Amino acid sequence: MSPWRLVALSAAALTLGVGAAAQSPRHNVVLITLDGARAAEMFGGLDVDILRSTLADKQKVEDTPTYKRFWTPDSQVRREKLMPFFWGTLMRKHGSIAGNRALGSRVYLTNRHWFSYPGYSEMLVGRTQDDVIKSNDPVQNPSRTVLEVLRERLGAPRQGVAVFAS
Repeated sequence: MSPWRLVALSAAALTLGVGAAAQSPRHNVVLITLDGARAAEMFGGLDVDILRSTLADKQKVEDTPTYKRFWTPDSQVRREKLMPFFWGTLMRKHGSIAGNRALGSRVYLTNRHWFSYPGYSEMLVGRTQDDVIKSNDPVQNPSRTVLEVLRERLGAPRQGVAVFAS
């Protein structure tokens, strides 16, 4: 896993307030990760240079259906066209995202392994555990995760905290 993929890994952490019957709101925490997406598309939408690289010689980018559907000069509008549910529903109403370097939000990978489980462990625990999490083998993580801490602090039931990862 490269450092720019960690940006996409940290796609969104959502805290949703759901009303319980005549009680105080119940809080749920949902962490959504997206491995393998490029930060350029996450934060800027269609990348014309990548689209151009897929075309046959002499074919104009501007004539493609993809360009016509997803291109606009405004990067925020462009990203919403490419990922409407993510930017429209999730982020606008409920979420937060880290890793947009254009806005000074930098996310760095610090573990020495640079692949899935060590990266997810680092993201969820907040530090590397290179001596314990050093492969993608199903080893029980010995540390408490930020999701466990949030569940306790919010008083959320076990089913009130979830991770959706790719």
